[in-house]
Amino acid sequence: MHNARVAAMGKQLEQLPTVTEELGRATAEILAKDPPITVSVVNDQGQIVPPLIDNQGVTEAESFKNLNEARRAMQNYRDAAERGQQQLLADLQAQEQAQRREAEQFDRLQREQQAAAQRPAPQPQPDPLAAEKAHLAQQQQNLYWQQLSEGERAAAHEMRQIEQWVAQAKGDERAQALGYAEQRYDELRSYAQQASALRTASQTNAANARQQQINAWGQQQDALAQQKIKADMPEYADDAGWRKLQQATLRALKSTGLTQEQIDREWAAGRWRASEEQVLLSRLGREQLLREAKQRLNEHKRVPPVQQPGMYRAAGAGAMDEVRSLERQLDGATGQRALQIARQLTQARREAGLLRNER
Repeated sequence: MHNARVAAMGKQLEQLPTVTEELGRATAEILAKDPPITVSVVNDQGQIVPPLIDNQGVTEAESFKNLNEARRAMQNYRDAAERGQQQLLADLQAQEQAQRREAEQFDRLQREQQAAAQRPAPQPQPDPLAAEKAHLAQQQQNLYWQQLSEGERAAAHEMRQIEQWVAQAKGDERAQALGYAEQRYDELRSYAQQASALRTASQTNAANARQQQINAWGQQQDALAQQKIKADMPEYADDAGWRKLQQATLRALKSTGLTQEQIDREWAAGRWRASEEQVLLSRLGREQLLREAKQRLNEHKRVPPVQQPGMYRAAGAGAMDEVRSLERQLDGATGQRALQIARQLTQARREAGLLRNER
């Protein structure tokens, strides 16, 4: 029975152009060995439910609750298959359009080159814009084919061959093999749709799993970084100080030209999430706070009056000397030393009357 079916299928394939008896027989044997296409269950979110293993026990969680749920799952599968079919047809049409545009562009360039060769003037340079467009189109086509599996590429190639044969076949040849060609085309299209749906679901699941891994790792790094930063900068260990340091770090990042959207996207992707990187960012935030503190102090600077020899030295003159001394020290200080000098300078300015009525 099997050999007879393979022989009959081989005879039908021999009717196709360029198909020999040996090739038809070999192709028929390959097709007969192909496993039947499995219909997958699709949930209400449009995701394919993983199939059950043969030796796996079926519990209530893996079962349909009622007949309506089973019908809905099959309807979901048909909807997903239809979407996959539409996407596949759109991709094939886009590919064919791109190929036609490339062929038209090639013919146009060939005609232009031939016309230029007949003229005594030097040949014109190729249009850089057209070359760039062709290069981009080729890149897009290559990326699309790289995403397909070997089976999908083979199915698409065979479908194009069937389309070409249907367009060219005539007479008895067309009448004898048209039915099988249409049946085979439908089988290939169904396989391509299912493969596309499975590939899309796999890519989505992989992306979600990757994001979950990044989030879990990021939370661990956040806790470790917070512990290190608070130990290195105890002045920001409380909640108010921690928020102040975080906001200053964000302002420092934005000062480099990054937008809030870019920062959020990079952070979600895991950039700067390592505890060592967060420690470096916190130091950047501390430097931002120091710069802002210096700027505020400079805004309150007052030039003291010049003390003439023999003149009366007013009360508070010693405080002004202390202010000038601390300002010179602050110019070259960094880190904790700079914060300490800034506090002393604020107190000296208040004693000298330069920060009167300020808190």
